[in-house]
Amino acid sequence: MQNFTNDVFYKQGLQTCIQHFDSNKESNGISITPQAVPPTDVSSFSPTLTPATTPVDTGSIIWSNSSTGEKSILSKRVILVHCDNGPALESAIAQLSVCTTIATSKQFNFDLHVFYAVAWYDFRTIDDDLTKLKQLYLQMVQNPLSYIQYAPIRDPTQWAVISTSHFFKFIEDGYDIFYVSFNLSQVHGATFLQDLISQISLFCSLYLFEPLQGTLNVYKCRFHDIRKSFLIRRLNHFEVGTSVITVSGTLVELYENANKCPILSQTGQQINLSSPETSINIDRQEWSRYQNLKHRRLASMPFRTYSIPEQNVVDISRIESGLDKRNTLLIRNIPNRVDFQDLKGTLDAVIKGEYEFLSDLRFDFENHCNVGYAFISFPKAESIVKFYKEFQGKKWTKFNSEKICQLAYAKIQGKDNLIQKFQRSRVMQQNPDYRPHLYYTDGSLKGQEQIFPV
Repeated sequence: MQNFTNDVFYKQGLQTCIQHFDSNKESNGISITPQAVPPTDVSSFSPTLTPATTPVDTGSIIWSNSSTGEKSILSKRVILVHCDNGPALESAIAQLSVCTTIATSKQFNFDLHVFYAVAWYDFRTIDDDLTKLKQLYLQMVQNPLSYIQYAPIRDPTQWAVISTSHFFKFIEDGYDIFYVSFNLSQVHGATFLQDLISQISLFCSLYLFEPLQGTLNVYKCRFHDIRKSFLIRRLNHFEVGTSVITVSGTLVELYENANKCPILSQTGQQINLSSPETSINIDRQEWSRYQNLKHRRLASMPFRTYSIPEQNVVDISRIESGLDKRNTLLIRNIPNRVDFQDLKGTLDAVIKGEYEFLSDLRFDFENHCNVGYAFISFPKAESIVKFYKEFQGKKWTKFNSEKICQLAYAKIQGKDNLIQKFQRSRVMQQNPDYRPHLYYTDGSLKGQEQIFPV
């Protein structure tokens, strides 16, 4: 396993925090008894901070500057994959993404070769996921001469192209960083630092927790799962005992929040962006992240923010072998401006007359758009295979959308059960246009709509 960083991890980081906090307590006029210093034995602490690692398949790397070890790895979460069957790889990635932390993938051309950049929310799963991806890919191509190779990104030119893509904009490692600060006058209790770490870790496990250089009351934090860093930023603040903890997404925001929580230097003096005493470096990348986060809305993220339970993942091999008889799917990630007729027209271009139930797109009247999902049911499970291969993991290109179609088994299975569900719902008392739709799947009326029983 390849280490990505020399960051200070749990025991070293916590001990540094303790020493940093303790060595400066007198200069700030704060009375802290010796018992207030957290114990140096942190073996029983929860959570455990683990080093940031990712696999490197050095035996299969064929492109330049990736196996020499001379260049540093530029992303913990993005891996370049090269193979001899692009469509099979896309299908394998799509199938694997519904039950893993894979965030997105995209094809790129470098040096006359086609590569796929695959990104993960949580880099801890990359090792296992790449093993699964390789197995799944080789099963799909059924060719003993086929190959699949992968490596981390070391070439700055390649990373510049990938990281500026809309798909990968918020997967850059810098976005897993956030800062917590607090008013030293509010710090009470013998276990403040342990309690602070424990409270932060309710969101996700940390792999970095260390004092921000040049400050007394600011700590730099990093989550394994980058999604959780976005979530904790939305808090703005939280409490640990009687202390109010301020959360800042970037160094610039940290200074903006100084009116709520002043930033103190190691000598106890308040510092700001124009202070000659500050040693905090705010580079161009930090300013860029600040601007991107400032204008970003969570709902507009180009990658999915949910995962599908394992029992609801569609496995077409189990359908084809007759092991899975379920016939009702949930269609997710439908573009918000698409209406029912748009969706039906897209489906009918491929599977007209093959589905017996299609729910209307639930509509959000406040935002004047649909909520992004619909139910579809087939008379038999075998009909799912064609639909799945055509839509799963594909963009809704017809609607000029970057959203990726995701299919999963619905909790409620079968046309009859769906009818009963909707007959009991409020949708039946609303506009008839919003009711589910039934269709004939055989005979002369195949593909035509039936009357939905009220």
